[in-house]
Amino acid sequence: MNAKVSSAAGVFLALMMTGGGAHAFGNACKNVNFSVNNGFTVNNSPHTLTVERLQLYSASEGRWLTESIPNVLVPAGVQDFPIRRGETVEYAENDRITQISVRFHYVFDNDPDGPGQTFTRTFTDSSIDDPTCVADRWYRVDIALNVNHHP
Repeated sequence: MNAKVSSAAGVFLALMMTGGGAHAFGNACKNVNFSVNNGFTVNNSPHTLTVERLQLYSASEGRWLTESIPNVLVPAGVQDFPIRRGETVEYAENDRITQISVRFHYVFDNDPDGPGQTFTRTFTDSSIDDPTCVADRWYRVDIALNVNHHP
């Protein structure tokens, strides 16, 4: 009887360790949403942009975590525009996300006969209200940047 109890306890312990290990390597930072406040201006006028990449700085790990964003067009001046919903942020369970960096491109056309020129910029927002990455978190990036182009 002791062998059966010991064996059952061993199986239970192994399952607990496997489950615990899976949770340790799993991720409670699921169903995370990202939105943008587009305060980007060109020559002091609101401007549309296209988000290409999002990076989260994990202060807990001391490194940037990259989330791919498949070219989301964000209209000029829009607030709380969702760029990704329901994401699982890999390796960020309970991490402190203290910065979010957004790489985007935009087109500036100062030639009425031409197609315009594409520019790429990166903006980093450090105003994270609640940095701990847990399930159902909503992160917003406030892009407040003005660039000047001269004719």
